[in-house]
Amino acid sequence: MNVENMALHAFRQYGDQVLRLACCYTADMREAEEITASVFQMLMEQDPTEIQGFLLQNTAAQGRGLHQHGVLAMMPEDCAAVLYLHDYEGMEPERIGSLLGERTQYIIQLLEQGRELLGKEGSV
Repeated sequence: MNVENMALHAFRQYGDQVLRLACCYTADMREAEEITASVFQMLMEQDPTEIQGFLLQNTAAQGRGLHQHGVLAMMPEDCAAVLYLHDYEGMEPERIGSLLGERTQYIIQLLEQGRELLGKEGSV
């Protein structure tokens, strides 16, 4: 499969997930779309072996730079992203930690802190 076809397939499979994760970092849809476009451009240039992980890692990395502008700026930097990946994408804390380059225990702490900030109850 050539690079363009691989990127198109990846966009169809993960595009919405990448955009939603980018939205966790910024309240501006235009910025979230720019992050998404940038990450898929990077995908075409790098051709990684683990596509979903590559996309989510780079989305989080780019989103961190814009975090201070988003509506979730009162949360710790990765808190909204961790809540999204766990609660909406169904990822386990271990997987989230490996994608974001963080320890599992830290991910669990972010989940608890995020739920507390949002007034949610529940356990990990």
